Amino acid sequence: MPARQAIRPDSGQSLHRRLRPWLAAGGTTSIHPDAHSPRGLGDVEYGVGIARKALALPGQVLNCRSVGELRDHFAARRERAQRLLGR
Repeated sequence: MPARQAIRPDSGQSLHRRLRPWLAAGGTTSIHPDAHSPRGLGDVEYGVGIARKALALPGQVLNCRSVGELRDHFAARRERAQRLLGR
């Protein structure tokens, strides 16, 4: 799986073009508002648009997963990290 990668709306890049190969390589993404002000809630709509242009499937977007699926996802990540750290 690829390393974690943050893609910000203000980076001036073709974000969906960066996200598409990331997802194809097994990566996941999540969509978050700017937490600094209520105006940042518009970032969610922007993020959904980028995910759609990148052809993201619901299972590749953490926000679309159920609580149980998120628990499983993070449990698997934790186990993998512990293996890599030799714990």
